[in-house]
Amino acid sequence: MKKILGFLVFMYVGSANAALIGVDIVSGGFANTNASFTIGWGFDVTSSVSVTHLGFWDEGGDGLVEAHDVGLWASDGTLLAQTIVSNASTTTIASASGFGDWIFETLSGPIILDAGSYIVAGVSGADPFRTFVDSISVDPLLTNFGSGKFERGGTLAFPTSVEDSEFSLFGANILIDDTISVPAPTSILLLGLGIAGLCFKRKKQVA
Repeated sequence: MKKILGFLVFMYVGSANAALIGVDIVSGGFANTNASFTIGWGFDVTSSVSVTHLGFWDEGGDGLVEAHDVGLWASDGTLLAQTIVSNASTTTIASASGFGDWIFETLSGPIILDAGSYIVAGVSGADPFRTFVDSISVDPLLTNFGSGKFERGGTLAFPTSVEDSEFSLFGANILIDDTISVPAPTSILLLGLGIAGLCFKRKKQVA
């Protein structure tokens, strides 16, 4: 019975993964500041993923000048999640480029994205964002990446315009989790207790 319970614990721990950053800047580009835009990027998913955080770019990694409203939309403009990213947000990931950090705010609950197209974007505000970068890295769970989504105006809005140049507008970001198909810990515990009960019953019958 100890071997069975040990396998169940190992199965759960071995299936757990940390949150994954949606996109990162690798090299090039320059900082730009324009407070009157919602800027972001589009992507597709081919299988369900879970978005756990929304984030914004911190040029220089020295903290944000102001808080930023960030949203996640379906391709038809339906707002799926919205939060405010600020210096009080507790999750920070350094960019591989060395140009700055990504600061993330945890959503009140994970947002499950089924196969389809989506856009993440945030209000640029007084903080610089990165434009026309040379190279990026995109998590393999995301496909058909398209940068340069934007909307004019100083409040959060679904981006309906597209900048023609690739790798052009980097402000908003997401953290994703690919473990949504993993059974919850309570389910695994119940499974373990059920097997343990069967083992006990069989042992009792043999006795």
